Amino acid sequence: VFAPAGTPGPIVDRLHAEIMKIVATPEVQARLKNFGMLPSQMTPAELGEFQKAEVVKWGKVIKAAGIKAE
Repeated sequence: VFAPAGTPGPIVDRLHAEIMKIVATPEVQARLKNFGMLPSQMTPAELGEFQKAEVVKWGKVIKAAGIKAE
């Protein structure tokens, strides 16, 4: 789950805490796993770093494959 850039830290922290409570419920765990998803316990900072790394990683793949937007 992402929030707009510049969202105040306390709001991000509250959203994170509430979402983690929901994701931890057996019903949501089962539904996510049914979709082939693996629920994660990343903090907002860890998610930000993960997202940055994914952009770099997949950017290299796209460039190497010569993929262009239409």
